[in-house]
Amino acid sequence: MRDRTLPVLLALVVAGATLAAFRTGLEGGIVRWDDPGRLVRHTEYRALGAENVAWMFSTKAIATYEPVAWLTHAVEWQIWGDSDDFRPYRRLGWLLHAASASLLYALLARLARRTCPWASPAQRHLSAAGAALVFALHPLRVEPVVWLSCRGYPPALFFALVSTLLYLERGESKLLLAGSMAAFVLAMLSKSVAVGLPVAFLAIDGAVLGRLRTGVRRCVLEKLPYLVLAALVLWMAYRAKREASMIPLTESSIGLRLALVGRAPWLYAWKTIVPTGLVPIYPLDPSMGILDPLSFVAFAATLGLTAQAVLRPRRAPWFSAAWIASLALLAPVSGIVQSGEQAFADRYTLLPMVPWTAVLAVGLCRASRPRVGRAPLAALVVAVLAALGFLTHRQGRVWRDTETLWSHTLDVDPGNRVAHAQLGQSALEAQRP
Repeated sequence: MRDRTLPVLLALVVAGATLAAFRTGLEGGIVRWDDPGRLVRHTEYRALGAENVAWMFSTKAIATYEPVAWLTHAVEWQIWGDSDDFRPYRRLGWLLHAASASLLYALLARLARRTCPWASPAQRHLSAAGAALVFALHPLRVEPVVWLSCRGYPPALFFALVSTLLYLERGESKLLLAGSMAAFVLAMLSKSVAVGLPVAFLAIDGAVLGRLRTGVRRCVLEKLPYLVLAALVLWMAYRAKREASMIPLTESSIGLRLALVGRAPWLYAWKTIVPTGLVPIYPLDPSMGILDPLSFVAFAATLGLTAQAVLRPRRAPWFSAAWIASLALLAPVSGIVQSGEQAFADRYTLLPMVPWTAVLAVGLCRASRPRVGRAPLAALVVAVLAALGFLTHRQGRVWRDTETLWSHTLDVDPGNRVAHAQLGQSALEAQRP
């Protein structure tokens, strides 16, 4: 019983700190940024009859395929209706994110147990909790948690973590493997960004479980059912985007797409390290191309590190595994298949940052090995968490309403054409009788 006290306590602390940091995000409801078209214009989700559920699993109305997200809205409608400008609807994303933070802590503690066997249980659990909080409290998480049109992201993260936990603990259990696949399907049906998870599992096989050294073929064949399921969901997602917001390959140059693919990992890494100037949209610049100096260098660096990670993973196994897994999880939104007006988006970092959080947890555990350095390390982690919590608390208020959101965007980026258009349209609608 005593051995379980610390993990339970830390899981509660992680969840509680996450709920507290995102509390300001509950102050608003729908904003003029896809929300009206999603929750007001469409009414089919407002019941749970057979026809309504069938619509949720077949609709391409919002250019995405996310039936689980629609089901959450359906349940919310039964509870709250359209009360208070849909303000209560933000609570579910808030609660799911806190639950995911605790799940992530549990996953990281298990990884630390396998990779730092010399460490005490307290060292492993505290390192896992610290890394989980760095992820959960980061201001980049605000957009996918509080924006109602991002509803698919919180359940996608939650089910992806469940799938990963079951995969990690499965051993030879076919039941746990089936549970992992079921959770994977639910993650993809929440948001198709989870389709890269099987590649992340291969990275776990290599860096954590050591299974690739004894049977590469078996590990790859084991992922085939995951890949078949991913292909089915990808096809549905592709159809949804093709009929709505996807830009055809013939209308955007391959140079633009390669530039986006090359820049994305580095921009998101920078935003993770320096989380300032966060806005709901970073508009696409059609003149961007692979021959731009910055794009060329970024693409070359991305390609070079990927080759290094694939061909020589043993030189830096944890870095290689995290790099490959994060690229796989980023691939659906990297820009190679472009849709919408955005070049990049804060919400796209949600799943790809999980592998790097695992690296952070292992790094914290190893850094705590010398007893003399534990106090400064703990002080540094607490200071970082306090700063992230403050920034997230402030960023939550940015999403309070349409005017606050787009005014903030213009403060950060005065030339943002989407912000000008949204504020102008909102002002026109406010003047109508």
